[in-house]
Amino acid sequence: MEDAWVNEALDYLVPCATGMFIWATTVTDFLQKNPEQCFDILKTREHKHSADRFKELYFLYSTVVRTSFHDLKEDKIKALTSTIGAIIFAKQLLNDTMLMKIPGVDILKFIRDGLVSVIDSSPIL
Repeated sequence: MEDAWVNEALDYLVPCATGMFIWATTVTDFLQKNPEQCFDILKTREHKHSADRFKELYFLYSTVVRTSFHDLKEDKIKALTSTIGAIIFAKQLLNDTMLMKIPGVDILKFIRDGLVSVIDSSPIL
């Protein structure tokens, strides 16, 4: 990447992190796929730099999810919402074996690939 691009990215991203290591590592993982395109997406999303560090983290996570899962067909939307809904409802970590018992959730690899920058690679989603 060109120095000018890196400087612009740092000038924009560092204040967003507001000292949160999880924000910095998540945005780094997100930018791995296609740095310039993903950075452009982050810049175009409307948000305000805030003293509330969790608002910045929410903004980043929602950007990752929207970018990863845009233009989905109905079957993948259903599987994605079923999976995320099950995790929220359970209020605990779920492993692949438990998630595969949910009807319509047969695309865990697709979900994992889309969320790669906000989750680790363990068998727990």
